[in-house]
Amino acid sequence: MVPFTELNANAGWCWFQDPRVIVDASTGALLCASVASPDGVDGEARDGNVEVTWAEAPNGPAQRVPLARIRTAGHGDDHSCPALWQRPDGRYLAVYTGHNFGNGRNAWSGGTDTAPLSFTRISVRPHDATEWGPQCPFAWPAEDPVGMGMIAVTYSNLCHLSAEGGERGRLYNIARAGGQLWHVATSDDWGESWTWRGPVTMPPAGGRDYSNGYMKFCDNGTDRIDFITTEAHPRDFNNGLYHGHIRAGTSRNAAGEVVDPDPFSGPAPRPESFTPLWRPDAVGPSAHHHAWAAELRRGPAGQLFALFTTRFGTAQSPTFRRSGPGDADHRLFFARFDGHAWRSEELAPMGEGLNPHQEDYTGLATVDPRDGLTVYVSTPFDPRDGARLPCHEIFRARRPKHDAPWSWSAVTSGSSRNNLRPQLVERAPDRRTLLWLRGTYGHPHHYRQALVAAEVD
Repeated sequence: MVPFTELNANAGWCWFQDPRVIVDASTGALLCASVASPDGVDGEARDGNVEVTWAEAPNGPAQRVPLARIRTAGHGDDHSCPALWQRPDGRYLAVYTGHNFGNGRNAWSGGTDTAPLSFTRISVRPHDATEWGPQCPFAWPAEDPVGMGMIAVTYSNLCHLSAEGGERGRLYNIARAGGQLWHVATSDDWGESWTWRGPVTMPPAGGRDYSNGYMKFCDNGTDRIDFITTEAHPRDFNNGLYHGHIRAGTSRNAAGEVVDPDPFSGPAPRPESFTPLWRPDAVGPSAHHHAWAAELRRGPAGQLFALFTTRFGTAQSPTFRRSGPGDADHRLFFARFDGHAWRSEELAPMGEGLNPHQEDYTGLATVDPRDGLTVYVSTPFDPRDGARLPCHEIFRARRPKHDAPWSWSAVTSGSSRNNLRPQLVERAPDRRTLLWLRGTYGHPHHYRQALVAAEVD
């Protein structure tokens, strides 16, 4: 087992907020976002705490700093995890919101929310996460463009483009807001103030469900934000995956062709208007179907790598409240964009879901964006021989070049608790830090997990 350090004894995160972990460009300090659960260490005293954990040196002591307290339906919720960004002046920005905040489901400072709000806080001093400025709200429009009956907001994703806006560039916050669509707000003053722009996509052809697509984002820091998206939630829709990007005030497909000349004015395109990354099979005994996006990363040369899960076959889990065909057998796929087309391949078995209320939650995975030749996977199966394990362990898949076979090695082994939702960050050109959640996960409101970190090559 690779030696690891515990950073926060009570921590959870979802995977539709990014970046959840950043590295200070000047000092190498690690800054991690998370949310505490009532089932974790310190229990009710920390229930719903939105926190950052700051570690100034690799393997050094970590300091936990609460930013706010948000509860969804009376509980802490890992969907409230902040997205983090370091401003060019060295100060840190955190942006966060509750899970469906604005639909009467959250309690904020003892009251009931009435508007879809995101919140920002900025550190008082550069390169110092111990003290933060006041919490500032941003109200998303209380509108439902597609008649979903939802005006709430969930998730936060930060992307900065230096070539847009004024001399400070333009910062994007992309969140799921009115109508359960993904909306954009922008800031030209490094997060001091925000302007709503509009939705990125609309519901898929043929109807809509609880959520109109799930999106992952990455940017090049200059003039482009790439995204991958499903049509809807996999429990309700046999999703494929689609790739597009935002550049020069337009939304485009993978080939650079304009899909929407003004993406923030008027009806937005449907997910299937963009380039297919992966198409599902019809549900059957030997079929892959019902995809869900897990990660999108950009390499130093601009190459794109994606991870996603699917269901396989028709076996149904007996433990899920809402079981569907294939939810007893999830598979992880790795995909890369070669500049012309997406190439995807099945990488690992992921087992059944972690949450009886969300049958498509898996242990997830993270890719090293240096060259896309290394992936860290949380799975209850040993990929080397297919053996079922008592807990989710993390394995490393590595190969010398694309299209070569993967070789596997164990990062964790013999664990008594699950190792889930890994994230990889670069601390230095020759140093990577792998972070994950170690413990028990049962529900976005109920988990007993610690945030841990290990140095990997």
